[in-house]
Amino acid sequence: MTRVVSANAAGVTVRQGRKSRPPRKGRLMRLARIVHNYLSAFAFLMLILFALTGILLNHPQWFEGGYSASENAQTGALSQADLGRLENPITEDVEKLVRDRFRVIGQLEGVEDLGDEILIRFKGSKGRSFVTIDRSVGEVLVENERAGIVSAMNALHTGKDTGKAWRFVIDIAAIIILLLSLAGFLLFFMMRFRLGKSLLACGSSLALLAIAYVYFVY
Repeated sequence: MTRVVSANAAGVTVRQGRKSRPPRKGRLMRLARIVHNYLSAFAFLMLILFALTGILLNHPQWFEGGYSASENAQTGALSQADLGRLENPITEDVEKLVRDRFRVIGQLEGVEDLGDEILIRFKGSKGRSFVTIDRSVGEVLVENERAGIVSAMNALHTGKDTGKAWRFVIDIAAIIILLLSLAGFLLFFMMRFRLGKSLLACGSSLALLAIAYVYFVY
């Protein structure tokens, strides 16, 4: 910024030099506020979701939990060619064979070869499916069970049986909440006139958490 020369009413020449840059602490606080403000909307929504699902997990008796059969069992038959593919069942082949012919819920959880029968399990946040294939006659039985609200909330909260997409959302949410918390702490501790109270509040919170863990859990 160039210098500006001007004269005041008394005829005295005033030279205005380069404006001083804001102190480093001020720039850091401004950056922390920007990060905190822009991340708050998404982070608070995810915090509300995890808070609500956490309460539901702690009190499953409030709602009907577990799984319930929501439809009639599906039955069918496999051709000799399909049965030939099951001589040495491979997970991917069995899953594709079942999905092409029947409606199942969730992701593939496991395949058990019991000789005359093959048991296949699918599980997801919406429910689970059990598939039984009788090799001797080629009959297939598919039983679907819908998840109750507690089971669905548990899946959303933990990311279990929800697939890669939802687990990716949980990872992104955790990173954003972490950045938001760090920015909040930075603002919290950079206020000199509140530094003592801030340290006291953080220390008291840690002490209460430690006491609760030792007394109720450990």
